[in-house]
Amino acid sequence: MLPAQKCLKGRKHPISDAPPKEAKHFILNTKLYPPFPEHLQMISIGMGCFWCSENLFWDLEGVYSTHVGYQMGCTPNPSYREVCTKKTNHNEVTRIVFDPRLCPLTKILKIFFETHDPTQKLGQGNDRGTQYRSGIYYYDEGHKPVIEASVKTYQEALSKKNFGRIQTEILPAETFYYAEDYHQQYDAKPGNREYCGLRPTGVVMPALSLSAGDDSKSDKGESMEKIELGADPKAIGAGKRLFHCRNLLTSKGKRVSVSEALNGKVIGYYHSAHWCGPCKSFTPKLAELYSSLSKEERAAFEIVFRSNDRSPEEFKEYFSGMPWLAVPFDQNSKAAKNANKHIPSLVIYAKDGKGITKDGVNEISKAAIRGWAMLDKEEGDEKKGGTGASPSSKPMSIPVIGSEAIMSKKKNGTTENPPIKPLRWKVDWAKANKICCFNRHFAESSGYFKRSKWYSEVNRRAVTVYYDSITGKPLFRAPIGRTFRQFLAESEKHGWPSFRDSEVIWDDVRVLRNGEVVSRAGTHLGHNLPDGKGNRY
Repeated sequence: MLPAQKCLKGRKHPISDAPPKEAKHFILNTKLYPPFPEHLQMISIGMGCFWCSENLFWDLEGVYSTHVGYQMGCTPNPSYREVCTKKTNHNEVTRIVFDPRLCPLTKILKIFFETHDPTQKLGQGNDRGTQYRSGIYYYDEGHKPVIEASVKTYQEALSKKNFGRIQTEILPAETFYYAEDYHQQYDAKPGNREYCGLRPTGVVMPALSLSAGDDSKSDKGESMEKIELGADPKAIGAGKRLFHCRNLLTSKGKRVSVSEALNGKVIGYYHSAHWCGPCKSFTPKLAELYSSLSKEERAAFEIVFRSNDRSPEEFKEYFSGMPWLAVPFDQNSKAAKNANKHIPSLVIYAKDGKGITKDGVNEISKAAIRGWAMLDKEEGDEKKGGTGASPSSKPMSIPVIGSEAIMSKKKNGTTENPPIKPLRWKVDWAKANKICCFNRHFAESSGYFKRSKWYSEVNRRAVTVYYDSITGKPLFRAPIGRTFRQFLAESEKHGWPSFRDSEVIWDDVRVLRNGEVVSRAGTHLGHNLPDGKGNRY
């Protein structure tokens, strides 16, 4: 944190692109600005990126309004760009306006602590800096003892799981400056980036024991059936490798053995959480597709769900009604821990337990499922692995596989040199350096290509060559075998320019075993996310 005299000066009036005074909540259609009804109370919380936190609270019964902004800093009326310089001392916060009779403060605090890691200092997950610090800022002095009691209770629970000290700052709320209008209820708006940077610990908040006068209800978690540890002795292939328990649960709560449910099947391991914004849109789409599978397809392919929720009550509520199987509460397989890094993720495993995809399949289809399970394999075809399904639904293979050694640590992240200056289409150099050289595992800046000069300047009547920003060598040329309109539509749908096998210049492009797409110089280019049409880079 900077001394106040070294912070940016800011301005006297609110930023020009703050929401207008008459603005209404995108979901609740309630006021964003005070005055609010007198019986309501307010609390501000910081827990990383405010895109990821606001959506956790607006669906709660008794929440009147939520809005995001900047608080607890020195710079008056800051902009997002100024806050990101780390020269304002502000925190990205969500302010919650709630009715304590319907939504007690303890309920808000339970969600706050359980859905991020309060032991991280000045950051959350991939989001690092003073603006991402953990904090609770109260407007009512009566809230302070409740907050302090919740910290003490949760610290005891964390310590039992060998976590460090809680770093959450607890302070009286200072001036709240509204963030830009496009940040408000960001996760609910069309075209959002579907980003989730929260990294919860998985530790449940125990029930608080508070003095009389607090009208919160006790949070009594209902215990689910205890899992039978140890692999199912009859399980084979993927089921044996992935699950260290004997039973799975159906969506109706019935227990079924791992061997009975999974032997001889391709497995989609779906990892999700009730607090994750992107999960809320991906889960129903996946459920609809899964429910439409034929008996033949269901006999060859199965989805097993694991929620990041460690509260049995929340697990049951979120899983209820989903058509697939679920791992019983608090199951700790290696695959589950790996999936925890990326939410939502649907990782596909072949019958023998070998991974087909990694870190998620955003564009799953029936054709892809049939390809993974080789249901359309012609007589005489040899069995072989793949990463998705081609239009003919035969298993696909990666044209050129690269070694992990390509991405070893070098002078500039994973490359010897930083990006060339200047970059074409006035692409932001610092952003390119971060994504291409220092950020291998997290999707960044979805839709940025449309905000660059590319969108207005690219020749839509010709094939365009795309070059490595580090070496200047050609990597892709598009469109090939399709129109520019088709190329653009697919890229807009997924958030990044999307290239097919025929559009890759394989002299300098490699695909690693984990699906990451890189240049031979170590430039991170993205991931292979196959769909029903084939590989997609």
